[in-house]
Parts: sequence; structure tokens; C-alpha cells
Amino acid sequence: MASRVGGVAAAYFMLARGERTPVMRVEDSPTDVTASRYGTARGRTVGRRIWGALLAAVTMAGSIVIPLAPSVAAGDASPWFDDELGYVKLRDQGLDGSGVTIAIAETGVDLNSPDLKGADIEFVPMPDECLPMREASKSAVDLDGATYQESVAHGTQVATMIVGQGGNGRIQGVAPKAKLLVMEQPFALTPSSSGWPSDCDEMVVLGGGRMMEAEKRGADIMSMSRLGPTQPSSYQNAYWQMRGKALITGAGNDRNVSAESAGLPGVVSVTASKPGAAATNWAAAGEGLTVAAPGEKLTLREADGKLVSNGAGTSFSSPIVAGTLALGHQKWPDATYHQLIHSLTETASNGGRQSSELGFGVIDPVAFIDNDPMQYPDEPITYPGTANDDPQWDVVRELCDGFADESTMAYPEHYKVDAGVDPEAVRWLPQVAKDEGWLGMAPNAGEWGNGSDTSSDKETAATPTQPAGFPTLAVVAIAAGAIVVLALIVVLVLIIVLTRRKNRTAHAGPPQQYPPQQFAPNQQRYCGDPNQQRQESQPKQG
Repeated sequence: MASRVGGVAAAYFMLARGERTPVMRVEDSPTDVTASRYGTARGRTVGRRIWGALLAAVTMAGSIVIPLAPSVAAGDASPWFDDELGYVKLRDQGLDGSGVTIAIAETGVDLNSPDLKGADIEFVPMPDECLPMREASKSAVDLDGATYQESVAHGTQVATMIVGQGGNGRIQGVAPKAKLLVMEQPFALTPSSSGWPSDCDEMVVLGGGRMMEAEKRGADIMSMSRLGPTQPSSYQNAYWQMRGKALITGAGNDRNVSAESAGLPGVVSVTASKPGAAATNWAAAGEGLTVAAPGEKLTLREADGKLVSNGAGTSFSSPIVAGTLALGHQKWPDATYHQLIHSLTETASNGGRQSSELGFGVIDPVAFIDNDPMQYPDEPITYPGTANDDPQWDVVRELCDGFADESTMAYPEHYKVDAGVDPEAVRWLPQVAKDEGWLGMAPNAGEWGNGSDTSSDKETAATPTQPAGFPTLAVVAIAAGAIVVLALIVVLVLIIVLTRRKNRTAHAGPPQQYPPQQFAPNQQRYCGDPNQQRQESQPKQG
């Protein structure tokens, strides 16, 4: 019998406006793949405590809305936006996402879905020490009665928006030849739950942890369809932007911008649109929106194999934008993702103007592809001048200094505590960082080995060859002067670093984000029908 799980960290809800859609149990199919906030920066133990408080407030960025949805006629699985937004035309031009790797973070994906047969999908399981949670989750339900199997169905539908193969009654994705990484995350369990393995590091499987693992596997774009503490922190996003990658998130479904990362520099926060490039009456609206993408009257496949035509949620809008960016990179491979995102907003339906209903507007894939992104600055969207208006972006400076703990950062590939970010891996920096030389200023920056001397080189440099007849005393005087100058430089660098760190001690927790956290520790946020917001009581065990 299914049990209610304490904490309900990764709770999922099918946000139906009527009956719940039936969902096949994943284990029935042999080919199913079940697939603080800043933290402890040297001496600070805020991160894991914050996790404990926030883990009771996780939900999907958007979910299925299929109340007695009409079945789609056999062979007619093309989404309405395939023609209306011109994806058919783009495929005719050979644009299919080839060469781009996109990652999503979900409970799992059903590779037995006919829409995904032939797609290039890699399922990335949680670390071995966390895998016992998968079996524990299969017998769990959240407080709204949603199950693990329904959560996996959500992941399958999100994947289909990107790499659905189309044809012969199958749903068409916007970038069918892209490579898709499905990063497994836990369902319905928190670190305080009895089913959470004691040696499973929550920083690795929640928040930006899955994003950091996706980086190691070559992801160019990360699409998030879950909210709450599964979203990356400001530090993890800053690192992602420094690496020149794209982060897309569903904005939420309750008329509020609910995504914690919305408004951070570079983050593309996506609300839902409906046919006719119009706003919906339920999706996120307000400050922090970037663009809108199809999210209503969507063709989706239920777990029993039936196609329905009334799916809805910003969970699906986000991967559509991610797939569209993949098409842009395929067409304009020399453009950065920052430039591509600027082009996406400038060609959207609002003509470069931002509104509270649609952000910069509904995306226009054809205009986006035809527009040269190289004309735009290589700067994260909304930087500077965001809700976190900070032209110096101190988070970046702290990453360059190696201030954040590696576990807090979820062990990214190109970052070390006290050594900072590997200069060879950096693709973007704020201008002030370039002007002041932030890279290489960390105390142990030499650990990266970029341009460091070998011991033999140092010996050679210490004993230069003297020209014939050059006075020995002059050599000694020059050497002494050089040592004094070098010592002064070292002292100056130390003063700068220590001053920065002294100034940073006031950061007792996660850096300011937009929007502020608006939920209580035990409040479950529902991202569909606004009437579904409710206060969560303590769940029962067993």
C-alpha cells in the first residue's frame, strides 16, 4: 500500500482541473528507465539547514491539465504550434537540434514511449548511495495523492517536447536530433525522511547538483520544470553563466512568477502561451518573466498510450524554449548562448519590449533563426539592471576568489575552493572582472596550473645569463630591487583578498534572489489552479 512520506520534498502534483489522468506504473514496462541554497562557504553551515526548511516546498513548474481531454485522432499527433510558429518550416531547412546537448531534471523517463523511440536520450541516475530512494519512492504518494509513476510520466512528456520523433502518430519535438540528458532526481523524500539514505548528499541530487553533473556530461542547455529547492542557487547560476551555458526554467502556473531563479542574470524564465500568441489566464505573470512559449492545448501522450489534446503547464513551455535555442545554436554556431537569448527576446512578439503577461513576448522561432545573433552583446540577459541590480555581481567575484565551498556548489567540474574557477573554462565575465583582473586572484589559483612554472623553469629564471662585461654589483642591485617590488605586489594582493573576504562576512546565507522566498517551511506550493494553494500539515509516516 502506498505510504505518505515525511517532508514531501520532491512532491509532484497532476494539476488537473477535473479528473486525474490515468498513468501507467513504470515497472510494468521492461524498457522504462526510472529514471545555502548558498551553503557552507568555509565555516558557514547555513546551506544544509536551509535545505531542511525549503525541502517541504517543491513542486512542478507546470503540469498536466487534462480534464476528460478529447482523444486525438490516430495519426494526428502534430502539436498546434508546429505550424503556427513555423517549426515545420525550420525542419524543412534541416534544423533539428543536431550537435546540441540539452539536460532536464526529472524523476525519470519512459523510454518505451513511442514518441521517444529513436531519440538520443541518456538517463543519468542518481549516485549509487542515493539509489535506494528510487524503490522507496515507488510506494510513496504526496499529500495530494500523486504517485511516483505520475512523476515519471511528467518527465516523459517534458522530454517529448524536445526530442519527440514525430511521424506515424507520434508527437513531434522541436529539436528531435538533439541529445537529451535526463538527470534523475528524488520524488517525495527529503533528507529528514526515513527513506533518505544517510550517505546520500542532498546537494548532489537537489538544487543545482544535477545541473553540475550535466555540465560534466557536456550539457549546453539546462531546462528546469520543477520549482522549490530543486532550482539552482545564485552561485550555481553565476557559474553556469561564466561557463557560457543557457539555463531555462518554467515560471509557474499560479499567476505568479514562482521560479526561484527567475530574474537572476542570464536565466530565461518562461510562461505559457496559447494559440494565437496570446497569454493564458492561469500561467505565471509579473516581474521576472523573459519570454512565453506554447503551454496550453498541448498534445500529450498519457501513460496508457492515448493521445490527448488539452495538456497545459509551463513545465512544457520551458523545454520548448530549450529546444528552440538548440536550433539557434545549430544555425549560428559561432554565437554565444548569451547572444542567442538576446536574439530570442528581440524577435519575440513584443518587439523588444517587456510586459508582465508575456515577458518579451511569445517566441517566434522563424524570426529568431533568421536574425543574426552576433549583433547582440555577449552578456547574460537582464545583466546589469535586474531585480538584483548589482553591476559588479559580487557572486561572480566570490567564485573567482574560490570563496564558496565545493559541496555548496555541488562539485562543479571547473571550480575549487580557494582556487576559484579555472580560467581556461571561463567563457564570460562581467567587464569589471576583466578590468580588475578577478580571475587568478584566488589564494590557490595556481592549482589550475595555467601558465605556472615548473621547478626547472624557476631555477633557470633565478640564474639569468649575464652579458659579457656586465657589472656583478649592478646585477645584484637589479635583483634586489626586483625582489622588493615583487614583495610589495604580494602584500598588495593579500590586502585586496583579505579586504574582500572581510567585507563578505556579512553574507550569512544565500544571496538575494528574485522573487524572494514567499513560502513557509511547511507550505506546499501548487503551480496549477490558484485555488489549489493550501497549507500543508505534517505528513504521516508509514
